[in-house]
Amino acid sequence: MQRFSRGGQTAPRVGRESVSVMHGSLHARRTVANRSKRPHLHRRLTVRSTRKDWWQSITDRRDDLLVKLYKARAPYAELKQAVLAQEKELIREARTRAESLHLQQLTAKLLLTEAYGADAGWDEFGALLKRIERLGYADITHRVHVACLYVQSLPRFPKKALQAFAMLNDVERRLQRIAKSHYLRREGMQSIAHARAAAAASGISPSVTDRRVPSEKRR
Repeated sequence: MQRFSRGGQTAPRVGRESVSVMHGSLHARRTVANRSKRPHLHRRLTVRSTRKDWWQSITDRRDDLLVKLYKARAPYAELKQAVLAQEKELIREARTRAESLHLQQLTAKLLLTEAYGADAGWDEFGALLKRIERLGYADITHRVHVACLYVQSLPRFPKKALQAFAMLNDVERRLQRIAKSHYLRREGMQSIAHARAAAAASGISPSVTDRRVPSEKRR
């Protein structure tokens, strides 16, 4: 079957993507434009998928490294050295400053967790806290994790209680801005309650520390 243009010329049908001249050039331009956009759209989706896969590879490689270190019963100092060496390799793969920053945030959070588990002294634990504050937080769960570890570490660093509870209270206020039904708020509040209970079990609470360290209260 043939279709006829206004001028009587025929326009052959070439499957679904053929354009009838009777519909005018606007329809033709739209069809051509849509076809020309498809490769670009495909490339954008591919890039997004590729970066998502890359971030998953970051998680996998970091997990593999930690499993290897745990199996070897590596001390904290050796673990830290290995994690920082891996961070340098991963940062070389980053395409943006935001990706590099996020990698550093993940590393700092991991090292703080490992330092806590290794009963590291304040020189190490405090330095990691400062680094985390300088780098910033990836999200609210990151804030909750750091604040809870800080409070749970107070049996070793009781003079830091004012700062630790101030950080915990700040995170709690942030969580309270989230809907009560949201899982982030529920889980975050549970973690905060656990941290407070752990500190209280060691005889540490905000009211007690106010009397213990008046010099820090004035800072």
